[in-house]
Amino acid sequence: MAKKKEDTEAEFSGPPGLSKYAKDASKPIKVIVFKAAWCGACTALAKAKTLEKLVQAYPADAELITIDVDKDEETADEYEVQSMPAIFFEDKEGWILEEQSGSADYATFEKLFLKAKIKLKDGAR
Repeated sequence: MAKKKEDTEAEFSGPPGLSKYAKDASKPIKVIVFKAAWCGACTALAKAKTLEKLVQAYPADAELITIDVDKDEETADEYEVQSMPAIFFEDKEGWILEEQSGSADYATFEKLFLKAKIKLKDGAR
């Protein structure tokens, strides 16, 4: 079951750093990546461009949002980021459909994305 970042509000106002993406997202699924410059796994993930390739493979369905936890601690706290990289697959309303702590290969991220897409299609939150 997906989690919503807002407790019980009817309308999503969203975390301060992401509310515009929730309200004005052009794609059904946002792939949100929390990273830091000092994080080795984050640097390796960025160099491999794994998530960029995933979003390019599904241009009608996904958009990539990258958040530096040192520049936006408030949003990282809102998402309860404990380790990095932290990746969330979220719909336009702010529901987290899938998530991953730590880096992974393309196949793993694609599997999570496709599971998120099915949940979105089925309305399973």
